[in-house]
Amino acid sequence: MSRNNDGYLRFGDYEFDSHSGKLLRDGRPIKIQPQPLRVLAVLVEHPGEIVSREQLHGRIWGEATYVEFDQGLNYCIRQIRVALHDEASKPAYVETLPKQGYRFIAPVIPARYDVEASRDSAGPGSESPAVPRRRFGWYVAAAACVALALAAVAFEASLRVPPTRLKFTQLTDFTDSAQAPVLSPDGRMVAFIRGSTGFLSADQVYVKMLPDGEAQRLTDDPRLKYGLAFSPDGSRIAY
Repeated sequence: MSRNNDGYLRFGDYEFDSHSGKLLRDGRPIKIQPQPLRVLAVLVEHPGEIVSREQLHGRIWGEATYVEFDQGLNYCIRQIRVALHDEASKPAYVETLPKQGYRFIAPVIPARYDVEASRDSAGPGSESPAVPRRRFGWYVAAAACVALALAAVAFEASLRVPPTRLKFTQLTDFTDSAQAPVLSPDGRMVAFIRGSTGFLSADQVYVKMLPDGEAQRLTDDPRLKYGLAFSPDGSRIAY
């Protein structure tokens, strides 16, 4: 495959700059040693083609002995796979063909942008192609947060129970007030002070069977009264 004028080739998430000899991902250089990078350059220049070990020997090692070459090439292929996050058993980039060589199986296309050049030539305040990608990631994250917030509000609203309407039943028909009411332990009677106040009141204590009994007066004295309480069996009222 012929290179583009800028010398950039793209495959997957990666770019290879044949001029500077750099491997990049999203515009950022990837750490890889020079010799494995040279082997990668030969493979990327011939995508889909089988590159024999002998061809790599001639291009990279030259007159080196085959013992050094075999060990060195195996090491280079391992380092390439580490840099590309590739696996020998399920390769996405470099395929090993026993007794034949290696083949770069990912599609290789001329890179649309020269990331390093665009950063240098654009000057201060300009954005590289990686910046819009980062901004897009922020937009996606912000949209996801808004969606989660709306979902939480909707879920909370679904859990709300409409308030129960209270129903009131009048138990006495006095023209004055019934103060400090207290229920008997069995809930069948209510005792109260009939008057204007329920604390330190000289008014009288009444009791009524619920729900429709007549109110009966229990006391007839001027002593101050408060804190009505039924006995445990409901037979007496203390104050």
